[in-house]
Order: sequence, then structure tokens, then C-alpha cells
Amino acid sequence: IPSGMRVSIPPLPSSTPAPATGATLPQVPGLLEREAREPGFCRSLLEVLTQAGANVDRVTALMAEESRFNPAAHNPAGGASGLLQWMPFLWTNPKTGPSFRAVAPTPETLRTLTATQQLPLVAYTLQLWGKGGAQDPALAGWGSNVGSPDDTILATKDEPGRVAFYRDNAGYDRNKDGHITAGEVRAAVYGLLVGAAVKPRVGADGRQRQR
Repeated sequence: IPSGMRVSIPPLPSSTPAPATGATLPQVPGLLEREAREPGFCRSLLEVLTQAGANVDRVTALMAEESRFNPAAHNPAGGASGLLQWMPFLWTNPKTGPSFRAVAPTPETLRTLTATQQLPLVAYTLQLWGKGGAQDPALAGWGSNVGSPDDTILATKDEPGRVAFYRDNAGYDRNKDGHITAGEVRAAVYGLLVGAAVKPRVGADGRQRQR
């Protein structure tokens, strides 16, 4: 998330039907399990994504890749937490801190919230990313690399000052050549949509729609 931007957090969507008529979600890993644990989650998620004008399938895939929709997900290596694996510095950054702390005082507190309770931060994050990030969300958290060609190098194994960054994201280095590229990140995230394409989509009511 760009450190120089601040956007007010939109209110948590109501339980009214998703604004886009017939809008559905891709059946990516973890989605139906989260709906079973939190009835109404799919409806609220659809509202957030459609109201933000985001690419619904890609952002849903990103959430599945980052946390499998587990609001308590935590990466102890870098400290990332929650649905979109938000980094701890977002709570202390002068620009983003007030908005993050308004939802949860600390990353630890965030992990005690339900997935639905974390959706205001998803909406806020999409606004921070802007139109480009909402359409290419796999790269929105990688600095200014949204829309970059697939061969763009995002991290290198032995890059001075960024060794830990590569280490924390080494799973994206699919060919193990010491470089993480934009294409590798996109493949990991959007690749989840390949499997979802042969499954029924999920409606706002959390039920599968026959293809």
C-alpha cells in the first residue's frame, strides 16, 4: 500500500443484496468454508468488491492465496495478518495508521476479528490501491509494479538490504532462479482461477450456482 496516501474507511456494507445484479464469486479455496463459518460473508464481500469497482475474481483469488479467507492468518516471518496479510507497519505509518487502528488497535487484535469485521480494511485497501491495483491486485502490494510486464523482477535473492524480503516471499520464486517476477506472482494468484473455472460459481447467498 502506498505510504503517502490516506483514504477514509468506508462503513461496513449492510446486509442488502449485492449491488451488481447476478454478481457471483469464483469458487476458490477457502471461500465456501468461510461462508459456512460466517453466513453472509459472501454477500458482504461481493458488496465491497463491486462497490469498489474491483476485479471481483482477481481480488477474491488474492484473498484465497494470502489467507484462504482465514481472518486469524498470521505469517510469523514478516508479521503479516488477516485476510489480505496486512503488514505491521501499516498500524504505525502516520498516513495509514489511524485508519487501521480504527478497525483494530493492533495486528494482534485484528486476528481476533471475524472475516466480515475485517472487510472495511479490504475496502480501504482497494481505495489505496486505486483503479489499477483493484484490477491487477496480485501486484498491488509490490510497490509501483501494478501493470508491469511479467518478466519484471520484483525481488532478488541476494539483493543488498532486501534479503529478508526475498526470503519471506520465496514461495513465489517458482523456478527457483533467485528472482521473483511479476509473472510468477500473477501465476500463483490468478492460477487459482483456473481450478475455479470448472466449478460452480458462488452467489451472494453463499450457494453454488449451476454453470
